Amino acid sequence: MLIRLLAALSILVAGLVGAVAADDGPDAVAKAFYAGYAKRLDGPYEALDAYRLAALTPDLAKKITAIDNAAAKAGDAGLDFDYIINAQDFDKMSKLSAKTLSQSGDAATVQVSYVMFGATTITLKMKKVGGRWKIDDIVYGGQQATLRDTLVALAKEYL
Repeated sequence: MLIRLLAALSILVAGLVGAVAADDGPDAVAKAFYAGYAKRLDGPYEALDAYRLAALTPDLAKKITAIDNAAAKAGDAGLDFDYIINAQDFDKMSKLSAKTLSQSGDAATVQVSYVMFGATTITLKMKKVGGRWKIDDIVYGGQQATLRDTLVALAKEYL
């Protein structure tokens, strides 16, 4: 029953994430996604999870789901932070901006900046999948591993 509910939510949310025009650039897609994400932070976790998974490339979403499921079976959190906003807690998001740093064919690098407990800047590696821009990795900056690097480390522990 829960799997059916999550599948239905995922389909619904995929449509909402796709509300940005298919020909919009990666920066417009990223900004619309983060604006929608910020509005959903206080809502039910399942809906928020479906919204973020729908914005990811299928490969990245599959890896996150596998690690989340394996960690849950072990009684652990797996990804113990919100990988979209790079935080364990949240507050109101303001001053949201997105800028395409580079684009080549179906790949783009987009810088997203916002204020939430202070100024935050992350870099999205995006790919066009099925005519839509999707997040394929998140670079948090500094000494912190990227989302994909974090998943590789967690896969060694849980998979």
